[in-house]
Amino acid sequence: MNRALRSGQFARLCRTTKDTLRHYEDIGLLSPAFIAENGYKNYLPDQVMDFMLISSLRDAGCSLADIKRFLEGDKGELREVIAKRMEALGRQIALLERKRDLLASFVERIDELETWRGGAGELTSGSWRIQECPEAHYIETRLPLAGDIEVTFDALADHIAYCNGKGLELLAESQQASYRIERSCFAADSYQLGFFLCTQTLRPVPCDRYRLRPAGRYLRYLSALPLGAVRDDGPLEENLVFEMYRKIALVMKHEGIALMGDAYTTELSLGTIDGSDFLWAETNVMVA
Repeated sequence: MNRALRSGQFARLCRTTKDTLRHYEDIGLLSPAFIAENGYKNYLPDQVMDFMLISSLRDAGCSLADIKRFLEGDKGELREVIAKRMEALGRQIALLERKRDLLASFVERIDELETWRGGAGELTSGSWRIQECPEAHYIETRLPLAGDIEVTFDALADHIAYCNGKGLELLAESQQASYRIERSCFAADSYQLGFFLCTQTLRPVPCDRYRLRPAGRYLRYLSALPLGAVRDDGPLEENLVFEMYRKIALVMKHEGIALMGDAYTTELSLGTIDGSDFLWAETNVMVA
């Protein structure tokens, strides 16, 4: 009996209160191991595990009445309940991880836009530089831009649904647009023929729409796109996003920079909450 703990000691060990212990005793969920002659309630150290199991089940959403029934009844039912709660916690963890990835993408875009500011803190559309860039990861869907606009909208919906199926719904629905233009289409000024909608991820995603942007040397170009730059009410040759690509191609021609890979565009602005009339976008083109 010398290993017994008084209720106050046991409560501190379990990081709970004596009131909680009294309540558990009153409902027959967890009772003292014995009551001493002086009236003190005593618990055994082994009962800490009992308390931790009760607390874990409560934290997982079980009522005290259900916990009591589980502990007193068939342990097979208890195991099933624990297994279901584990599955639910797994889903919660996955959701929190996706929220973390979304916030990380916001931070990355904010930091990237800050690297473009000049000495006076200004941003200049048309700025460019050549840098070594690390690899990046995307889920992508080809967007048919040369036909019926309804077909394009269907492809957009399909992209979001596909990302949902991969557990990337927060990124797909909340992230600003990212695009890829195939190298051959960029070189031929036929952007609409090789245009992909992309959702950037922080790590590879094993699936048939995964796209790795390889590490390498890239021309990086900053553009200010007026809101609604991707218009569906005008001819494709007047699309302002395509006009941005033509400006990049002119820079490369003027500077004698050889195209070596695809072009990737990501909107760095977090939306329109700052009241701006345009969005800042960065295009990375793999070059020699």
